[in-house]
Amino acid sequence: MRTERFIGTLLLLFGTTIFTGCAKNNYPKSKIQTIKLYISAQTSTSWSWESDTPIECMLVKEEGQTRYWKMGFNEINGFVYEIGCEYTLSVEKKKLSNPPADASDTVYKLIKILSQRRP
Repeated sequence: MRTERFIGTLLLLFGTTIFTGCAKNNYPKSKIQTIKLYISAQTSTSWSWESDTPIECMLVKEEGQTRYWKMGFNEINGFVYEIGCEYTLSVEKKKLSNPPADASDTVYKLIKILSQRRP
């Protein structure tokens, strides 16, 4: 009788340890920050690995940076780019801790258009 109680208690502790151990999320959390993005009135082209046809894209830079980089027109959620306008945007920049294999590790979401003008 005592052995059965001991084994039952041991199994209960073992089961509890397994379930609480599995419940922990050991993945690092995504890093989210609000940044200012500058978008040039000029566009550029880039090439997709799937095609030899050039794709038109925006030129963007973060506050404090001196060089523009290429970004697709639809990569800022909630923002519609008008060719020939330059913008200053407040955006949420989310650095994904566990990004999909076929996508960027950074996601941008429009918070507010701070300025828009035609140069």
